[in-house]
Amino acid sequence: MLFSTSTFSRRASLSSSRRRLEGWVGSGRFPSNLLSFFLGITLCYLNVSPSFIPHNEELHQNQEAAAVVMTNSASLIYSKDELKKIFNEIVKKEVQYNNWDMGCNDLQFLAPYFRSILYRRGWSENRSRKVIIDVGANSGDDTLSILKSFQPILQMCHPYSIPIQLISVEPSPKVFCEMTDTVSTKLVEEDSRNSLLLNVALSDKTGHLIFADPGNEGGKLIGDNYTTLAKMTPGEFESFSHCKYEDGELTDMHIDNDRKSAVPTYTLDLLLSSLEEPGLDKVHRDEEIFVVKIDTEGHDYNVLLGAKDLLRRKRITFIIFEVWTNHFVKLIAQYMMQYDYQCFLLTKDTLVPVQERDWWYFHMDNFTSGWWGNGLCGIKGSNDMQLLWRMYHSDNLKLINSYDLL
Repeated sequence: MLFSTSTFSRRASLSSSRRRLEGWVGSGRFPSNLLSFFLGITLCYLNVSPSFIPHNEELHQNQEAAAVVMTNSASLIYSKDELKKIFNEIVKKEVQYNNWDMGCNDLQFLAPYFRSILYRRGWSENRSRKVIIDVGANSGDDTLSILKSFQPILQMCHPYSIPIQLISVEPSPKVFCEMTDTVSTKLVEEDSRNSLLLNVALSDKTGHLIFADPGNEGGKLIGDNYTTLAKMTPGEFESFSHCKYEDGELTDMHIDNDRKSAVPTYTLDLLLSSLEEPGLDKVHRDEEIFVVKIDTEGHDYNVLLGAKDLLRRKRITFIIFEVWTNHFVKLIAQYMMQYDYQCFLLTKDTLVPVQERDWWYFHMDNFTSGWWGNGLCGIKGSNDMQLLWRMYHSDNLKLINSYDLL
């Protein structure tokens, strides 16, 4: 029988691909992009037209080879005991006294992943604006970094951009003034329109709380002057959006560890409902809050307690919080479970699940302080959470396949 050149070429390609697949299965070493290649080559084996195969016997052999790969791929998953051992070893390595490396795995570190998730959702129904909230924004560096990381696509592809609305919250009056100065001098006009800066605090209660305000990033809420605040009015919003000090007055202010300030304090639920009111209309009702980053010097749990309604409605997609005491890691993880969120410790190459019942690491109980890191929470089983898991562990196919065991 005679065959065309294209027939021989297709046959040789199939045989070569089969040999590679069988070699990978036999050695246990797989390339990082195996998943997409495997799907493609499997379809090729199973669906190739018989006109390209000279004998039905060879077609049968090709189908058997694909079946071998599919059978062996079922073993490309960790058991739960294996996962616990892996995560325990990572925690032992990373959670050490005076190891501050994990603290750098924050929103700036995750921003490329988040941007990819937004753009991989699809072009049509998902180009609606997303809200990002930075709680404890400090002097404005994070604000600039976030806006840069999520900047729109330029020129002819601009219509395909996904716009964001950034809300930066900083309670220290002095640090807030530094932030407004930084942002106003470095942002272009379009970025300025996409950012709201607010000199307020967030907690689980409202009022004018006492804030230890040294004038640097070490400020924290310390007072108990709780009163019921109504929704923020347009006048209050205008006041909270501007620096309260004159230029000369701010220049003369030094770091003072004894300084205290009374700061208007809202819950996250109340703040968002205020910004949705027709008088302000800064956030649209039911608009997705894609990321909330919290860095409040130990007050992160309280901030989340003030977001019950947003969490109940699954309106927040991802949350990043600061970790420096294990007690609050447990509290946050257990609290978020009530709303079907799962939480992780962020290391440079692994998302380590944290949950008191199944995913707690007794090594951490030996380091109740003296280390610094960040945690991440996402909606359990959501497409976005699964996609982040796959991207974060793209070099470990077994770990990718093990998500459902968490």
